[in-house]
Amino acid sequence: QNSWGVDWGNNGFAHWTYDDWAANVMDAWVFRLAVPAPSAFAVRGGIVDGATDTSEGTVSRAPRRIEIAGHFVHVDDGTFATSGNYHSSENDVRETAALVKARAAKYPHLLFYAHGGLNSTKASATRIEAMKEVYKANGIYPYHFMYDTGLAEELKDIIFGRAEKSESGVGGFSDWTDKLIENATRKLGTLIWDEMKRDAETAFDVGGAGHRTAEIFGAALDGSDIKVHLVGHSTGAVLHGYFLKALDSIQAWNTPISSCTLLASAATVDFYKEHYKDRLGQSGAGTRVGIPELQNYCLTDTLERDDTVTPLYRKSLLYLVSNAFERAPQKPIFGMQKFNKDIAHPNLVTHYTRIDDQAMTRSRTHGGFDNDVSTMNNLLRTILGHDPAIPFMESDLNF
Repeated sequence: QNSWGVDWGNNGFAHWTYDDWAANVMDAWVFRLAVPAPSAFAVRGGIVDGATDTSEGTVSRAPRRIEIAGHFVHVDDGTFATSGNYHSSENDVRETAALVKARAAKYPHLLFYAHGGLNSTKASATRIEAMKEVYKANGIYPYHFMYDTGLAEELKDIIFGRAEKSESGVGGFSDWTDKLIENATRKLGTLIWDEMKRDAETAFDVGGAGHRTAEIFGAALDGSDIKVHLVGHSTGAVLHGYFLKALDSIQAWNTPISSCTLLASAATVDFYKEHYKDRLGQSGAGTRVGIPELQNYCLTDTLERDDTVTPLYRKSLLYLVSNAFERAPQKPIFGMQKFNKDIAHPNLVTHYTRIDDQAMTRSRTHGGFDNDVSTMNNLLRTILGHDPAIPFMESDLNF
C-alpha cells in the first residue's frame, strides 16, 4: 500500500502526493486548507476527470480551482492574479515547473495554451478542466495562460449595446446594418482592443508574470528532453507572439519550440511578420527562438461572413476587429482567408474549414475551433507526431 505524504510550505499550502493510485491517474493535488478534495469522479476510457454537474455533455458550473490547479497561470494587468477564484503566484508556477520536470517520463510534451482574450476566467477554467485529461492521457502536460484584462466584459457591452442601438433605426439585417455597428463601436472598441493587446505585451515585460513564468519553466526544463508546444486561439496568437519575444532574451531558456499552432488568429498580418515569420523553419534555441513549422487554422471567408458576433452583427469577430477595432480600416488579419493570399511560406501550413473526411478542421465559427473534434485531434497529431492513443470525443469538447 502506498501512503499519503504532506509537506507544509511557507505559503500556507499543504502539498499532497499519492503515486500510482488508480492506475497512476492522479499525479499531484495541491490543497488549500479547508478545501475538500473532489468527492466523485467521472470516468471515460481510463481517463479521470474532476467531478462536474453535467447536462448533455456541457459543464453547468465553473470548475473549482483545485480541479485545475497546476494547469494554469492567471495573469491580470501583467502581474500574477493573487486573488479571486483562480488566483496564481510565482510559487505556484515554480511548483508546477518542478512537477513537469519530475514527470518527464510520463509527460514528454509540455503544451502552453493561450485562450482568446474575450474569454472570462470562468470560460477559460471550464476549457482547462474539460480538456486536460485527454491531453495527459496522451503524454501531454497542458499549461494555460489565463489572462484577465478586465476589459473583456466592457468590450462585449459595447458590441451588444451599440449594436442594438444601431439596428433599431433600420428595417432589417444587411451589410449596411453591419457597417452601422462597426461605426458605432469603432471609437471605444479601438481603445479597449488596444489596451487588451497592450496587457498581453505587458505580461512579458521583464518582471511581468508571463516573463517570470517563462524564466521559471526555462530553468526547470534546461537539460531535459521535454518537447515544448504552443497553441494560441484568437488573441492568444498575440500573447504567444510576445511570449516568443520574451524567450529570445531569457538566458535560462534553452529548450526549442517543437510545434506552434494558431486557431482563428486575431493577430494582424504585420504582427505575424514581426513576431512569427522570421522564426519559421528555424530549430533550436538561441538569439531568436525558432519555430520549425506554423500550423494556421482559419475559417473560409464565406464562413467568416456567415458567423455572428451578436444576433445583430452578422459577421465574425475578426471582421469586426479588421473593420472597426484596429486603427487602420480593413486592417489585414492573419487569421482571415481574405488577407492570406500573399503570405505564403514553406514552413507555414494553413488549414481552412472543410467538411470532407480529410478535413483538418470542421469548425464553422470563430469560437468553435477548440470545440471541434477534427481540429483538436489534428492538434494532438501535430504535437505527438502520430495518432493519439485516446482522441478527443465530442463530449470532451462540449463546453
